[in-house]
Amino acid sequence: MTGYETRDIRFAAIAKGFGGVALMLALVALVSWGVLGLLSRRAPPGARASLPPEPRLQADPVEDLRRMRAEEDAVLNDGAPGVLPINRAMALLLRRGLPTRAASARTTQ
Repeated sequence: MTGYETRDIRFAAIAKGFGGVALMLALVALVSWGVLGLLSRRAPPGARASLPPEPRLQADPVEDLRRMRAEEDAVLNDGAPGVLPINRAMALLLRRGLPTRAASARTTQ
């Protein structure tokens, strides 16, 4: 007659498995902590990375980004030929509102 399992699970095997996983996690955490400690001592905080080898496309990327953002701000705020200044565009949008669908196009069910 085979109605049910007559053996119990082996608790010792399960406990050893969980213990092995816990030991491996602790080992990985300790190794990671040690490696990060070594790497943080090697490079002082805020140290600028050395420049890449020639040919460099940007001599000063930080200054280039600052200049580009200033040019974009000037176009957005002051306007350019054919470009509406952003402050005026936002005021017009608030006054006129966004376009909506016609009432006949809506369906209610």
